[in-house]
Formats: sequence, structure tokens, C-alpha cells
Amino acid sequence: MARKSSEAPDSAPDLAAQVEVWKKIVEVQQHFNDIGWRIRGLAMTALTFTLGATFFGYLNADPVTVGSLGFSPAAFVPVLGFLLWALFWFADGIWYHRLLSGAGAAAAPVEEKLKEHGITADLSTEIQNASHLRWLCWEMNSTRKLHLFYGAGAVILVITALALLLMTGDRISIAVPLPAPSATP
Repeated sequence: MARKSSEAPDSAPDLAAQVEVWKKIVEVQQHFNDIGWRIRGLAMTALTFTLGATFFGYLNADPVTVGSLGFSPAAFVPVLGFLLWALFWFADGIWYHRLLSGAGAAAAPVEEKLKEHGITADLSTEIQNASHLRWLCWEMNSTRKLHLFYGAGAVILVITALALLLMTGDRISIAVPLPAPSATP
């Protein structure tokens, strides 16, 4: 009967468990990454729809008058689109991206443990390293890229709203009553 040395613990079960943990972490990262890209895809669809609806409204809608204020109803579309864009940013950047970052952080100690056993499983570490490259004058990472994406969409909506205001200057008016002509003969 073979005896295990007390100096050399059996590492096979520990190694198998670490490999399974690493596999599960990678699955979780893939899951949250997939959710993030689905959200961004829907956000781009909403942005495209917002721009199309804005220009459709600009070309086809008659001005609306509320009290003494007259305006193109298309002016509301980029504002609503901006609010919708902010909701996508919240779901992606504040909610799921943080979960993805947490899964990435959880991988580092497991990858180090596997390295101690001679197994190179540094996928998460290499993805993080590749993500931290300089772009123009900024040190980029996945969070900055995400905010750049949503910031660019927000700028597009703000420019669209401002351009609409400038293009419809004749449609946006506040009725000012003119003084009655004097009755002097």
C-alpha cells in the first residue's frame, strides 16, 4: 500500500478544481461580455431609430403650438433619444460592465495558482493587458472605451438637437403681441 508523504500533498484534486474554477470564470466573463455587446447593439439600433425619427419628423410634421410657443415636434425626439441612450449606458456601464470587470478580477488569482502547477491559463490577464493600450493621448482600458462609446452617442444626439433648433429657427417662435395702432387722425 502506497503512503502519501506529509511533505508533498496530493495536488491533483486541487489542480482539477482550479481548472474547473477557471473554466467557470471564463464562462461568466463570456456571459457578461455577450450581454454588454447585446446592449450596445440595441443602443446603436435605438440611436439610428432616433436619428431617423428626428429627420422624418423634421420633414413631415407640422409645427405644434402650445400657448404662445410654436415648435417642431421633431425637437422632442433627440431629447427622448438622449434619455434612452442614458438608460443603455446605465445598464451597460454601471450594471453589467462592472460585473464583467469583477469576473476578470476573479480570474487573476486562479490563473496564478494554475501557473504554479505549470499550466498557462492566462486568458483574462492577457485580455486585460491588451485592453490597456494607449490611444491618442489616453491610456485606454475597457471602462474608458465604454464611456467613449456612450459619450460619442450622446454628442451625436446633442448635435442633432442643436442642429434641429438652428434649422427650424423659423418654426420655433414665441408669439409676441404687437401693440395696437394708435388712433390719432
